[in-house]
Amino acid sequence: MKNMLALMAVCLAALMSGLEISSVPVILPVLEQEMQANFRDLQWIMNAYTLACTAVLMATGTLADNYGRKRIFLITIVGFGLTSVMCGLVGSAFWLIIG
Repeated sequence: MKNMLALMAVCLAALMSGLEISSVPVILPVLEQEMQANFRDLQWIMNAYTLACTAVLMATGTLADNYGRKRIFLITIVGFGLTSVMCGLVGSAFWLIIG
């Protein structure tokens, strides 16, 4: 049962990651209208997201080796949730890029 819960948690995290990666390009036209974002802002949103994903991916692998996979997994899931909420609540392209 314990292994099944671990498998479900990892599968859910993989699903969240896949949904998050594919949602940014799809939502750009909406961001342009709702936040009055220009082309430069939209480029920054995509670039910041790509840089954040790659930097976090490489860093968490190293941290997981040093501090334990379960601990780092839980910390990153909480961090992912908090930053997702923050990005969902912002009202400008600038704060979305920061988030």
